[in-house]
Order: sequence, then structure tokens, then C-alpha cells
Amino acid sequence: MGNLKQLRTLELENNNLTALPSSIKRLKRLDLLNVANNQVGSFTPEMCRLKRLEDLNLDNNKIQSIPEDIKKLKSIKSLSLRDNQISTLPENICKLSDLNLLNLGNNQLTALPENINQLSNLKTLILVGNQFSSAEQLRIRKALPNTDIRF
Repeated sequence: MGNLKQLRTLELENNNLTALPSSIKRLKRLDLLNVANNQVGSFTPEMCRLKRLEDLNLDNNKIQSIPEDIKKLKSIKSLSLRDNQISTLPENICKLSDLNLLNLGNNQLTALPENINQLSNLKTLILVGNQFSSAEQLRIRKALPNTDIRF
């Protein structure tokens, strides 16, 4: 995979993949990666080395956590992690200043990082199917007053 240095879009959905090769980090020009509807068990640090990535879809996999290195995805605009097994988010997710869409629906979240308000360009936040208390929902709404938030 590392020989495809000019590749910009990689669609791997519905392939029963359990992991991505570490060579994915060599796809320096990649701006869209779709790995939805597979059996991927982890969001690897190698994915975080795709600095030009703007759209990452990891919906419907078996991901339980997000690496601290997510902050390296400086160009990311759309991040979709719907239908996984994520119970917490790293504080560093709030450093994704260009993020417009964050879909965390149908996971196991009960809270978002305290500094969630740093996602000032976030237009849509999808949190349907998680277990947020009323107080946490209110805190999130106050932190992101200009964001369309769906619980």
C-alpha cells in the first residue's frame, strides 16, 4: 500500500477488514479514508500520521478508544466513528480546530472532554445513542452554542 504515494481517496468499506496495514502512514496525499462497516479493532497511531486527511469514516467497526495522537490530524474536517464501542475521548480531540462534523453516535460515551468548546468550527455533533446525563447534555450545549448537537 505504501507505493501508492499519490493516492487521495481510499474506500475500503464492507470488506471484513480487522486492521489496516501500518504502511497506510505512507499515503501522505490521502484526504479521504473510508473504512466503514468492517471489523477494525483499533484506531491506530498510523492513521494519525495522515496529515492531509480531511474525511475519516470508521463507522460500524469495533473501535474502543481513540489515540492521543489524533491531534496530528490537523486537516480533518469530518470524523465519523458511529457504531463503535468508544467509552471515552482523549482531550486532544479538541485540538482538531478545522473539524466541522463529528459523529460519535451509538457508542458508550457518558461525557465529552472539558475543553470541547475549543472545537469552535464544529457545525454538527452527533451523539445519538450514548448515555449522557441531562447535566452533561446541558454542559455540552453551553460549550458549543453555535453547533447543531443531536442527542
